[in-house]
Amino acid sequence: MLIKLAVMLDRYQHHISLDASSRGGWVNVEGEYRRRRSRIHSALLLIAMAALLSYCGWIVAEWDGIVWSLCAGAATLVLVRRMPPGLVLRAIGARAVSRSEAPALYDMLDALCQRAGLERVPLLCWAGERAPVAFTVGQGEATTIVLSAALVRGMTLREMQGILAHEIVHVRNGDIALMQLAMVAGRLTRLLSQIGLLLVFLSLFLRVVAAHTIPIPPLMILVVAPIAVSMLQLALSRAREGEADLEAAELTGDPHALASALVKMRRHEQMLLRGRFPTVAPIRIPSLLRDHPATDQRIRALLSMRQPPGIDAADDDAVQFASDYEAPGPWGRRRRLYRQRV
Repeated sequence: MLIKLAVMLDRYQHHISLDASSRGGWVNVEGEYRRRRSRIHSALLLIAMAALLSYCGWIVAEWDGIVWSLCAGAATLVLVRRMPPGLVLRAIGARAVSRSEAPALYDMLDALCQRAGLERVPLLCWAGERAPVAFTVGQGEATTIVLSAALVRGMTLREMQGILAHEIVHVRNGDIALMQLAMVAGRLTRLLSQIGLLLVFLSLFLRVVAAHTIPIPPLMILVVAPIAVSMLQLALSRAREGEADLEAAELTGDPHALASALVKMRRHEQMLLRGRFPTVAPIRIPSLLRDHPATDQRIRALLSMRQPPGIDAADDDAVQFASDYEAPGPWGRRRRLYRQRV
């Protein structure tokens, strides 16, 4: 039931992204309407996860189980929120970057934070990753945006602005806290499911000796609960990532910059996979198993947004490879989502 709910909500979120972007990206009224619907979508996913955790607690110890589950979740969330981001940065070998080392990137951050209404500018860190990745850790004054060396080397300043705007939107929307809450709910649900497995074996043993047995259906829910909560976590992550793309395009006023960066990142990842596994055919991961929307879907949504004239450059990947991201139209024809506006 919960997996079906995750599928329905994921399709609803995909409809929101394409429908809002196709009507013209950064119109304030439509943007607010889309953001409101996206927040409702995320809230429903979190409510579903909390309901699953509470029900698992009720199966194990009835009302006491619900109370203890919620208390354990609150305590764990506090500990996770207080974990210093330096631990994560040291684990991946990231190093801090000063303003003198990357003045152009910090100037972009200053401008983006001012537009987004953020009082504190996040720190920048380099990570020696071969893959082009960017992510954000920490909160408040310790908020840090981590950029891989491959990402910085392969992007133009305009594309880097789109990537930084994506991370700034995550900070502004509190997506890091949302995903931490989802992670805590998921881990506690998995813990209760392990208790459920023990109860299942105990119930089977009691059936053999013809003693009083524990109802099987609630215990089976505990068994499948880890899969359900994982699906909900992935759906929440996809929803927040898709919304961050659209809001980043609104923040910069340049949707094609982020689309061009995504094209480059997708191409670089494919090259790495072909280099490591040259004889293996590409595997298409189902959307339900992704923590981000499919890259093609993200690019289509961005290319569908209204692009101001005179911004695109002739060497933009979003321009050169726009024909790769055409959507099928009526009677099998392909409708070009990207149109150069003059």
